[in-house]
Amino acid sequence: MPRVAIEDFNNEEVARIYLAARFAGAVFWVSAYKGAAFYVWASDADLCTQALRGAGLTAGLLEKTFQSR
Repeated sequence: MPRVAIEDFNNEEVARIYLAARFAGAVFWVSAYKGAAFYVWASDADLCTQALRGAGLTAGLLEKTFQSR
């Protein structure tokens, strides 16, 4: 999946649904970042959160109160 800058959402309402604190080194080979936040359109946040929860990816999953950017 390619990186999408927050600006690419064209000022539409987004929700931060997942924080990944650790990644394989290959993901950030030229970056100073130590993790990543995953954003989706706010209208898709519940569906995406349920999909991540169903896949067992709960370690970085954010509760609804922490999803605003």
